[in-house]
Amino acid sequence: MAFFATGGVAYAQMAPETVYKGKVTMEPNGLQQVGDSLVLDFDLHVQAGAVLSCEMMMLTPEMTDGTTSRNFPSISIVGEQKQLMDRRWKALRSNKTAYVEPYMTVAVDPDVDKVLHCNVSLPYEQWMGSAHLVINQEMVGCRNEFRLFTFQMTPSGGAGVVAQSAVQQPVAVATVATAVTAPQTGAGAGYTVRPAVAMVEPAPEIKHRRKQGTAYVDFPVNRSVVLPDFRRNPVELGKIRSALYEVKSDPDAHILGIFITGYASPEGAFDNNVRLAWERAYAVKDYVRNTFGLPDDMFTVNYIPEDWDGLKAQVQALNVPQKDNITWIIDNTPDVELRKSMLKNLAGGAPWNIMFNNIFPGLRRVEYRIDFLVRDYAPAEIRSLVGKREDMLSQKELFQGALYYGKGSEEYNRIMLESIPKYFPDDPVALSNAAAILITKGDLTTARGYLERAQSLPAAWNNLGAVLLMQGDLAGARALLEKAKAAGVAEADQNLRELANKTAAQP
Repeated sequence: MAFFATGGVAYAQMAPETVYKGKVTMEPNGLQQVGDSLVLDFDLHVQAGAVLSCEMMMLTPEMTDGTTSRNFPSISIVGEQKQLMDRRWKALRSNKTAYVEPYMTVAVDPDVDKVLHCNVSLPYEQWMGSAHLVINQEMVGCRNEFRLFTFQMTPSGGAGVVAQSAVQQPVAVATVATAVTAPQTGAGAGYTVRPAVAMVEPAPEIKHRRKQGTAYVDFPVNRSVVLPDFRRNPVELGKIRSALYEVKSDPDAHILGIFITGYASPEGAFDNNVRLAWERAYAVKDYVRNTFGLPDDMFTVNYIPEDWDGLKAQVQALNVPQKDNITWIIDNTPDVELRKSMLKNLAGGAPWNIMFNNIFPGLRRVEYRIDFLVRDYAPAEIRSLVGKREDMLSQKELFQGALYYGKGSEEYNRIMLESIPKYFPDDPVALSNAAAILITKGDLTTARGYLERAQSLPAAWNNLGAVLLMQGDLAGARALLEKAKAAGVAEADQNLRELANKTAAQP
């Protein structure tokens, strides 16, 4: 097993205009078999502000030969706020919850760079002699959005695994820009496939957008009047005002409707909770309507007198004693008053007291949603919004903005691999186009995951067929490519020719 060539591979070096500050760089020192272990030795450079305070980056080196894979221990790089949240979660979690501690947790300092020496190992297996190394990067954002990127190290001269400055462009971070040829396995592995990927221009759309949130508005006991200065109300009402003002003051946005739902907690008489939830929801509606001078028909008001679903979710999340019995009682006791009586008497009343003090206050809330339309933008306006107000752009506008920078450019890849999947995470066109770029960069694993979620799109059939072709699944590739060709995807023709060449190369 060869040592790594010296040289840094940057995973998170960001362009100055992006929201990520700083970078994380891995400088490999060696990869070798030591006795019964495979040992990976490297230095980790974590620049000041490498992740935001509320973010986490998890790096997991992995050995794979395309069929079998094993992970080295992970390294966690966390911002200050995220680290505090994780500590709180660990303190509250059940001992039965599966959790594996990382090899190292690095707290990012906003002002100081860090250099750490890492030496991780895993049990050596015979197949690893012809395997290659990939780096899996998990990014957990400020809203707990999760993304997984894979960076592959290419073999050099057949002499084992050697790191080169050649990794894929991931969804959320920029990397060095040399392309990687993915390993091709299975039938006809001696022939190198040159896949043709299909890109699809997104269709125009009516740009419906929404802004939503939760406010914990306090009311005096048994009253339903909004007092702006009462307890937490200056902050909680400020959330609603801020959200509405942001939309209302935007000349590009047109408000379609405002939706307000009032919730009450399950204690007390049901009829009284109905009255409180209804009156408090309408009180918040009237406060907003009067504050902004909006027409009454712009509002839709709903109420949930007793939030049993919210209670069940919180009981499970906080691991309340007797949680399974609590859930059973809620699900199997239709009579609400009997349900409350059973819960109050369960285990001598201890679980009820916990719920009363720690859960019920959070169930008394108002949820709001502002639905609005955004106008279409001219090409020059699109370029001015890219990287700044991308949430206001349609997928087609983002696609056009990417083309302005030129295919293969850093900004093109950022938009296609980061921005569009972020705002259109389940759209088949977004998934297929991102996968097409990942295929050209050799990240077949991530590309395949995207394409398997986009199988309503003929271009995705072609692109997944290309992935299967490169992975040696010739029968699966043929079925998809012929299906794509019949649907009129021009690139499928070339891929079918590549499939014929690869088939001919079989021994």
